[in-house]
Amino acid sequence: MKLAFVCAAALILLLFVDAEGKKTKKKATGVLSASKLAPYVKCGACMAMGKSLYAQANEIKKEKGGRKKMGEEPILELLESICEAGTKEGEWINQLDIVGDKGKLSLEVRENGFQDCATQECIAIARSCDDVRTEAGESDIAEKIYQGHYTSSEDDFAKALCNKMTEMCHEVPELSSKRIDEPFVLIESTEWETKKMTKMMKSMGMGGEVYDRNSMQDYLDEYPDEYLPEEGYSLGDHSSPPPPTGPSPDDDGSFFNFVKDTLSIVSASAEYAVNTVVEGIRQAVEAVSGKPRTPEL
Repeated sequence: MKLAFVCAAALILLLFVDAEGKKTKKKATGVLSASKLAPYVKCGACMAMGKSLYAQANEIKKEKGGRKKMGEEPILELLESICEAGTKEGEWINQLDIVGDKGKLSLEVRENGFQDCATQECIAIARSCDDVRTEAGESDIAEKIYQGHYTSSEDDFAKALCNKMTEMCHEVPELSSKRIDEPFVLIESTEWETKKMTKMMKSMGMGGEVYDRNSMQDYLDEYPDEYLPEEGYSLGDHSSPPPPTGPSPDDDGSFFNFVKDTLSIVSASAEYAVNTVVEGIRQAVEAVSGKPRTPEL
């Protein structure tokens, strides 16, 4: 009697454990971290990178007047930012959405806009892009583009990049457990351009924030009236503002052109200042040594 009772209890325990095990297998794994998600999307990310790199390199080649005039340096500069989401060179990353919750995962291009790279999915794509640069080597990639290898089409270049120059499309694993798919949250176009402009300014060592029209209005609405300038006030003339000589930030559609023109003026002024300092050093060296000399900076 005791033996039968023990056997029955053991059988019930085994059934319970088996049921719990099956239940655990069906449970979703949650949001995968970028490092865990990257191996499942590395091939798609590499192909997308290759196509974007090919298209942007072609634009540079047209601007420079041909492949020989272009050289490798512009391609190396492009490769420095190609994996940085939120930049002009890396915004292709912000358009990709990882599709699928189990098995083979794929990438889908969202033609209607961009997302902020705050999800693990976006970070995984950027990580895979960086792995491509490391495995293939930036100088080797630039050399292949400059010499015209694998450049008959963007598909041919992407396939060569991901199958010959790297092994990103070799043995891509499938996800065995269900994951939680992160939503693709579109950013309004004006906000997206503002984010890109802010990131570009920070990369140039310029602080501050760039506001779109709506954000600027909200920002000004928070200030008391006594802190705002009177209508018609200008720094040079307290009676009336001078006539506009270029694009104004108040004109419709010209806000970002205004910022770009301002940055161009700042850049030109900085270059003039550096040249002035260099010329001053040269003249000082000549005065002391009595002979012309190019200063070493």
